[in-house]
Amino acid sequence: MRKIAVSVALIATLIYLTSSTHVPSHEVKAQPVVSNPVDAVKQQTAYVERMDKHDGQWTLAIDPIDWYEGDAATKIFREREPDPEVTEPPDGYYIVNDDRTQQTITLADDATVLMQIYDHGNTADEGATIVPNEPITIEKYAELVGSNNEDGINIKDFPYHLTIENGKVVKIVQQYVP
Repeated sequence: MRKIAVSVALIATLIYLTSSTHVPSHEVKAQPVVSNPVDAVKQQTAYVERMDKHDGQWTLAIDPIDWYEGDAATKIFREREPDPEVTEPPDGYYIVNDDRTQQTITLADDATVLMQIYDHGNTADEGATIVPNEPITIEKYAELVGSNNEDGINIKDFPYHLTIENGKVVKIVQQYVP
């Protein structure tokens, strides 16, 4: 009988201690983390349509897109492309651009630009070669965006992965598309 009383007391104590309503007065309940979306780092994939500089500050006019890779690309491809002969995106990625509304976003003063391929000026030894994550200056990038290279590579035809921090673009990475 004594064992039953001790067991019941022990079970009651464990239930009391583990219940969600019991918080000792010296402990503080955890508070949810409140994040400010303006301060958050986010990724945006977009086509860069134009660059402008006003009062020493660069801005980008972008056309945001949805960029899919792997299984996600295959899924959206099958939903949108009814051809029964082709069931997967040919190069493993798929772009959705249902809304062609442009947005303007500011570049951080120390933004970095990483290119995969661009026309280096049509010189015989460089030309348009693939150089993974080749850093270039913002000024060089603005020059490339501003040119309409109809004979060579037009960098406006490539999507870019933008890293946005505190509402400004801190990194631009060209996405190579075959």
